[in-house]
Amino acid sequence: MCRSIADIRLPMVLAAGLLLAAAPGCGRRGPERFRVRGTVTHAGKPVQLGRVVFEPHAARGNDGPQGFAPIENGRFDTAGPHCRGSVGGPMLLRIDGFEMTGGEDPAASGKLLFPTHEEAIELPRADVVREFVVPVAPDR
Repeated sequence: MCRSIADIRLPMVLAAGLLLAAAPGCGRRGPERFRVRGTVTHAGKPVQLGRVVFEPHAARGNDGPQGFAPIENGRFDTAGPHCRGSVGGPMLLRIDGFEMTGGEDPAASGKLLFPTHEEAIELPRADVVREFVVPVAPDR
């Protein structure tokens, strides 16, 4: 009884697939990232529109890629589309916030609420929920 090429090829393809799936590091590139989600307020109100950026604090011995997420109605989540989780550890947090002033394009219709807020924070190397309060600058 003769075996066809297809009969021989199928087991070889399945075996190769199993080997590739078992190889270390397959399917994931770069360091492990963790989900950071929570709220951002300023002057006691949710920040309507903005972004949070989690940059590893190199001066404190942390490196890796940035994590980031948009702020919408006071909430952010790095697990959303077009977002990236944090690598955890010492971070430089940057927050930009805008108030909606009307119009269809949020980027063109936002009023700056405050200058970019920056602070050093520590994030666990695990998923976390955080609340960030952007302080109100004193009147000059």
